[in-house]
Amino acid sequence: MSKYSDAAIEKIDAEIRRQMVREPGISGRRIAVLLKKDKEFICKRKKKIDRANRESISRSTIEKDLAELENIYRSMAQDMYKIITSGADKKSQIMAFNALWKARRELIDSKMDAGIFRRELGKLEVETDLSPEQSALISSAIDKLYGTKRGKGTSKRSGKDTKGKA
Repeated sequence: MSKYSDAAIEKIDAEIRRQMVREPGISGRRIAVLLKKDKEFICKRKKKIDRANRESISRSTIEKDLAELENIYRSMAQDMYKIITSGADKKSQIMAFNALWKARRELIDSKMDAGIFRRELGKLEVETDLSPEQSALISSAIDKLYGTKRGKGTSKRSGKDTKGKA
């Protein structure tokens, strides 16, 4: 049984990941010194994190890269939140917020590109109940703007037949 709660262990794991991002190849003992925690406990937690990272690597390279990107985002997010909530000048707070926003957006875009999420774009709803007068007005506007005669299949600009071409 651990002397730490689950929430405390999650925070410690986040700090371990953060140190691993900042200094690749860092030892568990070095992390324990930096975090001022029990060396044996930190070494066990680091091994568990390393094992989880190896398992994600064995699944695929994309998942490994996304896991690394997410670790970097989490590490950066903590620093940015500190700046945002501190008494720093407004310009620094705005820059930190923008950096955090862009990084989160890039992380989500990367996950979507990897197929973890699926983008679903809305469908365009076209009104089909036009009166003959409305339809004539729209056709007239298109003719004036683009120089075409709808339904004739020719363009005033080129004079070539455009019927059936995309």
